[in-house]
Amino acid sequence: MSDDFHERATYVSRYAEHSSRLQNWIGGYGAGLASMLVYQFRTAVSDARDSIKTGTRIRVDSPEEVVQHIAAMHRELATSFTLIAAALGVQIFILFLNKATQFSVAHADEDESKWTRIDRLAEWCSRQFSIDAVCDLASVLLLAWATVAGIGALGLAA
Repeated sequence: MSDDFHERATYVSRYAEHSSRLQNWIGGYGAGLASMLVYQFRTAVSDARDSIKTGTRIRVDSPEEVVQHIAAMHRELATSFTLIAAALGVQIFILFLNKATQFSVAHADEDESKWTRIDRLAEWCSRQFSIDAVCDLASVLLLAWATVAGIGALGLAA
C-alpha cells in the first residue's frame, strides 16, 4: 500500500475521533443547558412563591403579576427547550445517517455494477463531508440560540 493511503487512513481516523468528541460535546452541552434552565426556573418559582407568602415585593406589585411573570418565563423557556431538542434531533439524524450508510456500504456487493440504488446513495452519502458539517454547525447554532433565549427568559442578561 502507498504512503498516501496510510496518510488518508490517519486523517480518517482523526476525523472520526474529532467527530465523536464534537457529538459528545453537543449532547453534553444540550443536556447540561436543559438541566440548568430547569433548575433556574424552579428557583425563580420558589422565590416567587416565598415572596407571595411573605408579602415581600420582587419587582412586581401583586401576586397576579408574579404569576404572569412566571407564566411568561415558562413560555419563553419552552422556546429554549424546543431549540435544544432540535439541536439534539439534528445530531441523532446525522448519527443514524452515518450508521446506515456505513452498514450499507460495508454490506454492498464488491461488484459495483450489482449495487442497488440504496447502495449507490449510501456510498454517495458516506463521501459527503458537507452533510456532517452542516448538521454539526446547525446543532451548535441552535444550542447558542437556546442559550441566549434561556438567559433572556430567566432575566439573567445584564
